[in-house]
Amino acid sequence: MPIKKGDSVTVNYKGTLDNGDVFDDSKDHGPIEFVVGDHEVVPGFENAVLGKKIGDEFTVKIQPAEAYGDFDPENTQEFQKSELDLEKHEIGMQLVFEHQHGDHSHRIPGEIVEVKDKSVIIDFNHPLAGKVLNFWMKSEDIKEK
Repeated sequence: MPIKKGDSVTVNYKGTLDNGDVFDDSKDHGPIEFVVGDHEVVPGFENAVLGKKIGDEFTVKIQPAEAYGDFDPENTQEFQKSELDLEKHEIGMQLVFEHQHGDHSHRIPGEIVEVKDKSVIIDFNHPLAGKVLNFWMKSEDIKEK
């Protein structure tokens, strides 16, 4: 039976960038399970499984628009070092900010990309934004809706 929207699928995969760097591999943490159409994974990954059957192996190239979007230079922000509760400020440091929105909050990850005398520039783009993602995928299980 081919995979369709609403089905729960289990997929093994290996994700690489165009230069061959591996950014994720299910052999490191097990296969991913998601419901097709519930937007639990990037659209290109979700669309790639449609019509596939158990045991199908395939590759897909996902453009940024169907993954994490284009890199947005406006998604960076300058913070005074005194605003951040850090002992040191280094390029590449990963930070998580808590954002309160009404009665709930969510966490926003960022990375220090530039260190100045009294401030730092933090990039809030997803690390894979603007990148083409290549996946080898194998559908392992399908549970119909």
